[in-house]
Amino acid sequence: MHYSKMKDLAASVGIKMDLVNLVLDDDTQELLSSFWDKNKRLLTAVINGMKAEERQKVEALLCQLSKRDTTKYNVYYNDKPIGVNLGKAQTAFCIIKEWSEQQKSEGKDVTLDVLRKTFPIEYNPYYAHGKWFTHLFYEVVNNPEYDGTEAEGPVQGNWDFDKKGRFNIDTTDGKKVTMLKMWRKDSLEHLIKKVAEKKLFNGTLDVVPVE
Repeated sequence: MHYSKMKDLAASVGIKMDLVNLVLDDDTQELLSSFWDKNKRLLTAVINGMKAEERQKVEALLCQLSKRDTTKYNVYYNDKPIGVNLGKAQTAFCIIKEWSEQQKSEGKDVTLDVLRKTFPIEYNPYYAHGKWFTHLFYEVVNNPEYDGTEAEGPVQGNWDFDKKGRFNIDTTDGKKVTMLKMWRKDSLEHLIKKVAEKKLFNGTLDVVPVE
């Protein structure tokens, strides 16, 4: 069915179709671009029914690249690499895991409470401004739940606690805890700044972008 006919049909039942003025976040844009690449012939046949001006705008929308920041990082402690070619969440975890291991090697406790006090939610602005979580670390359990003021139910299977690539730390009291997984560029930079301000490491910690 031609797009113009689809638009008229939708309008007749009170549905507004406006593909041209869509505002998409990076995740949606990346998914949409991938779908376009894999189904170009079919989608081209659909949008051929559009007016020329609309068709050009929709094609540009479908084909534009995601603006997602894909920078990778190398992490060095006292000039020795402790993590290479890491994403933002991996980099944050590398820093915290190194701190944890050093604490343990010195005979100090690293419990869930210690992790939460040392790395509070404010260290990640993404979560600090959110509504669902009040901590960066949670005990690994079968059914984790939101604990924020506007919680709406369990997060089992939620991306923040997805078992694939989960960031786990074994604590000194026998528990396994996991770090929330969403870290943006400003969040990672904020963590690095706070680690330096609090002087959490005796040596020199360097985080270097590699691309």
